[in-house]
Amino acid sequence: MRKPEQPKGSPRGKLTGAFIEALASDWENNGQQVLERVREEAPSKYAELVSKLVPTETVVTQGNAFDGKSQEELADIIVEGASRDLPAYEEMLRRARKLAAERQAALPPELPADRRARLMREARRQQGSNGPWTSTG
Repeated sequence: MRKPEQPKGSPRGKLTGAFIEALASDWENNGQQVLERVREEAPSKYAELVSKLVPTETVVTQGNAFDGKSQEELADIIVEGASRDLPAYEEMLRRARKLAAERQAALPPELPADRRARLMREARRQQGSNGPWTSTG
């Protein structure tokens, strides 16, 4: 059980802060050598130290990343994903428009509008599942 934090201005709080700073400095300067010495001279103490630092249990939960999220949090996740993917979608749309314009330009201008539209529909159907974004350029 952790002890409650002391107020910053209290003597105990100041002492605790100073101690932590000194401990961190000592660890930075000598920590590895001390660990090596403890491991060699007192392996049981070394094992005890390691066992206190390693978690004793692992909690496994079922569910998904969206369990317990509010509607606002879910909306934020969706917006974040959409904004991350938006440039790729814009590029696919640009390619699709370019391909459609190329196909339209390749049709003879003397064709009646309904015939041109039918040929464009057939071309899209023949494109199949690959979609218009497979065009390069």
